[in-house]
Amino acid sequence: MKKSNAVAIVNVQASRVQKQLRELRDTLTEAFEAIDIVEVEDAKKLKKFARESIKKNPDTLLVVGGDGTILTILKEADDLDYKKPIGIIPLGTSNYLARNMGFDLSIKDAIERVKKGKTTELYLPEANGNYFTLMLTIGLTTAVSENIEVKFKQRFGQFAYVFEAFRQLTKKDAFTYEVTVDGEKTYKGITHQIVVANADLNTQLQVVPGSKMNEQWLRLSIYEDNDSKLRLLFMLIGYVFTLGRYKKGLRSIKAKTIDIKTTPTQSSAVDGEPVTSTPLSVKIHDTSVRLYT
Repeated sequence: MKKSNAVAIVNVQASRVQKQLRELRDTLTEAFEAIDIVEVEDAKKLKKFARESIKKNPDTLLVVGGDGTILTILKEADDLDYKKPIGIIPLGTSNYLARNMGFDLSIKDAIERVKKGKTTELYLPEANGNYFTLMLTIGLTTAVSENIEVKFKQRFGQFAYVFEAFRQLTKKDAFTYEVTVDGEKTYKGITHQIVVANADLNTQLQVVPGSKMNEQWLRLSIYEDNDSKLRLLFMLIGYVFTLGRYKKGLRSIKAKTIDIKTTPTQSSAVDGEPVTSTPLSVKIHDTSVRLYT
């Protein structure tokens, strides 16, 4: 790779960074003739280091860590109008964004993607001021995110979420909702699950229709189970095993803004992390960041 001004922001506390830190350093210094490796020990200071690094306007910006780390840097890049492509090196636990983009989660694969130079745009949505890359969930999957144990995730990976979903299904009650899309049409009903997608989530497990991260719109999906857990389970199994062809009871809508009210109040998770609750105001931004793919 030709000589360039490169910066790698590394969240040292990310789950897989400590085990691969030496390999990471060696691979980065070998791939780039001039690179500043910024190792952040305190995750609370990621935003500060991100802003400082982005303001230097490096030719190549790399982010090393999990989904939370990547999102923090992408948000700062969007806020500071950084237009050069950003490379992600996924060394977290879930790595939803990287998996969705087809990464094999190795350091070598991530660097090769930067070298090849292929990129895509990513429009960032937000919910009550909380940015996300792939999805917002209310209901069953949020209960999974709130209750799943870190050690369980680290041991069993994505299967841990499946196990926890079946456990939460026996506990989670349905809720009523009122959803308004693009300030115009309003939908009401009873459900256990609402998903707002900003990407094709079916690259992992096909449970709802997807969206496209490089297009400026969101996909709202609601399972109309009418308070029946058995009906919800049947619909989920039908959708999964028919690869999305079975959509009975599934309401799916394209939108740029989505306002969600529920009774009772429901917790909401963005990219698998519980951060806010209903009522929600969800929108997708007009500007985008560019990622190496």
